Amino acid sequence: MRTPAPRPSRRSLLALGSAAAAAPALGAGPAHAGTGHGRVPDAPDDFDELDIDGLRRRMADGRLDAVRLTRHYLERIERIDPLLRSVIEVSPDALREARKLDRERRPRGPLHGMPVLLKDMFETADRMHTTAGSYALEGMRVRRDSAVAARLRAAGAVILGKTNLSEWAGGMSLTHHAGWSARGGQTANPYKLDRSPHESSSGTGAAVAANLCVAGIGTEMNGSILDPSSANCVVGVKPTVGLVGRGGMIPGVPSQDSVGPMARTVRDAAILLGTLDLIRGDAYGGGSSTPAALAGYPAVSVPAGFAFGLPVGLTFMGTAWSEPTLLRLAYAYERATAVRRPPEYRAPDVGL
Repeated sequence: MRTPAPRPSRRSLLALGSAAAAAPALGAGPAHAGTGHGRVPDAPDDFDELDIDGLRRRMADGRLDAVRLTRHYLERIERIDPLLRSVIEVSPDALREARKLDRERRPRGPLHGMPVLLKDMFETADRMHTTAGSYALEGMRVRRDSAVAARLRAAGAVILGKTNLSEWAGGMSLTHHAGWSARGGQTANPYKLDRSPHESSSGTGAAVAANLCVAGIGTEMNGSILDPSSANCVVGVKPTVGLVGRGGMIPGVPSQDSVGPMARTVRDAAILLGTLDLIRGDAYGGGSSTPAALAGYPAVSVPAGFAFGLPVGLTFMGTAWSEPTLLRLAYAYERATAVRRPPEYRAPDVGL
């Protein structure tokens, strides 16, 4: 009889890659300014592509604080997101929360002062809506944070806003348009504005790729984290079903619903996952030979390259509770290949 893999601890997730040396970039190319619209900056902003460790170093030596970083992302959303429609709503409380964090003498946790975006499926006890992209739930506000939002705040994150998605996480029909919702409109792929951002966590994927936040949270029933991560050149972790608490999340399919991080690096994704409410009480069994979505097993998508100018990803898949192993493999692959580059916001092809 096969012994099940042990449940990963926060320590094992947060320790991933902490001592790894940077590998040479093999084929990484320089980012180019967007063309066709003229609204994307010609030069990268100061914080573009910086990871959590780099941002925290700047905070530690006094060159950066939570308010400045939060304001940076809010201004970037205002400037760039009209191209993408990836953010469905920004939090009117974000700067107030950042000021509160700056006044605290000790960091709350590994995400102290880091602005993150949540897919519009998670309840937040603030002035934002929770609608799954639907007008039917507009105006819905709650008194208690979802399990995910509560853990992020406890780790020091600034909840910057909520991201667009396939309405009702794609549950409206089998022929839904990926990334479209009544509230948010159609999310665009930042690498080519007329191409699909892929599946229901597309707003989070596009926003992370475009440096509109430090990292984000998505959900998956079947490809909704992995597919937009691949299409938007970011790292996405689809955990074992039941690893992350789902209280206060608009449900889809309980036997398949997973909550996972989307980030620009494997290490950032591991840090984010390590702060979430890691539980096992609501796990469901599944066939060991079925795809990850149906089995409830974990998978990680990592940028693998580009085809015709569009990102493609490589997926690492494992058995239940194998997240630490998958993250180590994904981290090694990421460091050896270094193919991620910022999006170019290329205009649609004329006549197509």
